[in-house]
Amino acid sequence: MTRSVPKEIDSDHRASPRPKEWGKSIAVRDFPGWIRGKVQRKNTVQEVNASTMERIILVLATRNAGKSKEIREFLAGFPVEIKDLNDFGPIPEVKEDGPTFDDNAYKKASFTAKVLGFPALADDSGLEVEALGGAPGIHSSRYAGPVATDEENNAKLLQALKGVKNRRARFACVLSLAVPSGPALTYEAFCEGEILESPRGENGFGYDPLFYYAPMGKTFGEMTLTEKGAVSHRGKALAELKGEFDKVLIWLKNRLKEEKMLRGDHAGCH
Repeated sequence: MTRSVPKEIDSDHRASPRPKEWGKSIAVRDFPGWIRGKVQRKNTVQEVNASTMERIILVLATRNAGKSKEIREFLAGFPVEIKDLNDFGPIPEVKEDGPTFDDNAYKKASFTAKVLGFPALADDSGLEVEALGGAPGIHSSRYAGPVATDEENNAKLLQALKGVKNRRARFACVLSLAVPSGPALTYEAFCEGEILESPRGENGFGYDPLFYYAPMGKTFGEMTLTEKGAVSHRGKALAELKGEFDKVLIWLKNRLKEEKMLRGDHAGCH
């Protein structure tokens, strides 16, 4: 069975108990070195109705219009104004050189938030094949080379698995939501399946035509966007985020308030 697994992480990447006010656990990164002065932690959730809150600008750390549309649809109805990198001038590309999906997602989210001055949401995802020790993993998009096409990546994967009986694999996705001073919330989700010996389906992208999802009897490449969104790694992570987004908004409001106080800007911090 596949399920989303939000985590809770401190600045040393140690697991810690989740705030009991939250229905699910949630990852929290905190890098005091990025914050001038010491912030006194408060309760994660207060008795506040998120629907009455002032709208918050949330930047998606992507220029992918399809991904932006998907996230906008997930968060429709919440008091957020969603923008993506296409709404801003050019900013430097983030080098995704972290050792894990978590590191790369956080790197993109925190960099974008710090540069633009708004909370930012980023994701990193890829395919992990059991018989290949988790490869292609964080190198999924460039498995066959820095500018490899989907077809080239798929061909290399099939060659690596030639004659291998164990075809078990999973897609992994990490979402990271960071504020400009560094702290972030992280959601992680997986979808388990197996790699076929030849592609099936014309939909999706990447390894979708090779990734067979047994509960639906289809590859991701044979699924509609709606079908895939209901079971995929990214869809599950977004669903977890959406399920707690009223609490996430309150966390964001408190963090942004703390940042204003640290800057000596008390306007609007009532």
